[in-house]
Amino acid sequence: ARQHIAGAIDLAARAGFGPYELFSRFLEAHLALATGDLATADAFRRALMPGWEQTLDWQDLASALTILGELHHRRGDLKEAEAALTRSLTLFTRARHPLGRLLPLERLAWLAIARGQPARALALCDDANSAEPTFYHHALALARARALHLLGDHAGAWAVWEPLLQALDAGEHRLLLARTQRYAAATLAALGRRAE
Repeated sequence: ARQHIAGAIDLAARAGFGPYELFSRFLEAHLALATGDLATADAFRRALMPGWEQTLDWQDLASALTILGELHHRRGDLKEAEAALTRSLTLFTRARHPLGRLLPLERLAWLAIARGQPARALALCDDANSAEPTFYHHALALARARALHLLGDHAGAWAVWEPLLQALDAGEHRLLLARTQRYAAATLAALGRRAE
């Protein structure tokens, strides 16, 4: 992924496609976040030029704001995280892009969990559409089950965990599966059971 992103940045820079270069750099920052390199992602954020938002089309901007929201969350700036994610959600909602909405909804749900607001997280998860499950639906289901667990509904959480674990185990999403297994183990323990 890192090689593909570097190639996209290089191609866009050589061709003078500023908006594509900027969005590719957002993807680079997202990859840095995904691999635990908060410093690199934050250096990118600090280097953003004033007015950068006006250079991106609506879909790239909405995606960039989701990445920015996650970065703010990881930095501990929950207010800025919520502002960026809410703007992203608004853009995807106005465009009637149900799959796109799942990105900021999932991040907003984890933000609510971080703030000790599992009921709000659950409401955000319930706001998602019910289309054919995708990776994004699975990520949102993870937040939903965690919120149910934190609300004390361990049986309800396990009802989400069990099919989610099966779906992820059959796919290629190893990182999401590992996170799900960790949280599901806590729910099983609360139910007086152990993972098999």
